[in-house]
Amino acid sequence: MIKKYEATAKQTGAILIPQAGIESAPADLITWTMAKAIRTDLGSQTRDVVVSLHKINSAPSGGTLATALSIWDVFSLQEIKEASSPYAQSPIPRNNEPTRPRSSILQMIFGVRTIPNLGLQTTSVTNSTDVAVVERTWGLLSSTPSRKDEFYGPNFVWVEHMKARNWLHGIFIHWLLIVGGILLVSVAPLRSFLKKRVYQPGEGAKREDTAKDELEYRGIAYPDSEKAAGKAAFCRMWYHGGMYFLTGMLLAEIAATILEDDIELDGGSYTPACLGQGLVDRLDKSGFRTDVKIIDA
Repeated sequence: MIKKYEATAKQTGAILIPQAGIESAPADLITWTMAKAIRTDLGSQTRDVVVSLHKINSAPSGGTLATALSIWDVFSLQEIKEASSPYAQSPIPRNNEPTRPRSSILQMIFGVRTIPNLGLQTTSVTNSTDVAVVERTWGLLSSTPSRKDEFYGPNFVWVEHMKARNWLHGIFIHWLLIVGGILLVSVAPLRSFLKKRVYQPGEGAKREDTAKDELEYRGIAYPDSEKAAGKAAFCRMWYHGGMYFLTGMLLAEIAATILEDDIELDGGSYTPACLGQGLVDRLDKSGFRTDVKIIDA
């Protein structure tokens, strides 16, 4: 989408913000919020960030399932691999290493790990989609004149995990994603079989069944400064209600921020975090709450 439409957006002054629903606005905004706290309270850029999909109680919609089951029919494995490589969607290159966290052999096998202040974590189903947006934000904040003061820093490293109830649950989720991913990639008849037996696009849970839906992200971020060593930013973002409504709210508040705030952005393709505090405040008032604080690491 960026390759196809950004040049036209720059020529016309249009502002595009793709992937701005549940994937991947929350992960992008919680990262920006923690980086801002580190910048303003600790006077430092940001180094290591871990975001946790702490809680999600919701059934996937037909559109989400259709995307997951049809993506391999539209793009080749090589195209997806290239699009998923570190900082592939960043407008500027990332030269210094590491670009992403390294896992131990045991972590690669079992998927589980314990993260300070976040608890037991496992592989997140949304990491591969969210990381691309967050890494694009990193590049945009560095290359956009009005956002240079918000740049995360040259040593920024980001990853997303998901909260595990226990070790067995974490290992199960990890291997489910691995085995399920391999089967979906390599067995086309399986994809066709599943497409006929899940919600179809436009279908999903009934409105009354989504009343108890909830979503919560948590994150921990560390400053890239010896003077601020021993401190970290901790953030929660949470929402109670249907995920359809949350997606609509995200899109509506993003549009309102573009229309009503002085965002100082030229035409182009941006990310939710490029809209900054104005968007975070609007979402907070609408029910997608944010709480960030500096803690002892």
